[in-house]
Amino acid sequence: MDVKELGEYVLRGLDTMRSLIEVLLKETIFKADPDVAREFSSAITLLTSLTALYAVLILVSAFRRVIGIILAIGWVMLLVAMLILAFR
Repeated sequence: MDVKELGEYVLRGLDTMRSLIEVLLKETIFKADPDVAREFSSAITLLTSLTALYAVLILVSAFRRVIGIILAIGWVMLLVAMLILAFR
């Protein structure tokens, strides 16, 4: 899968999500004025996507910290084990 195909899948997914949100808004909140639902569905889709991206970045950032701690502990344990065996 190349970048162009991936981009097409992402855009298709975003358009599907926007359409679903538009239908939900038309049937619930904007029954009286369904034309407004399209404008709000686009904004909601954009904000939802950005929020999901932000959450992933937060998780990756937290995961990086955990990996760093595990690596530091691993190196310290390796050095301690080597020193114990060297001076036994």
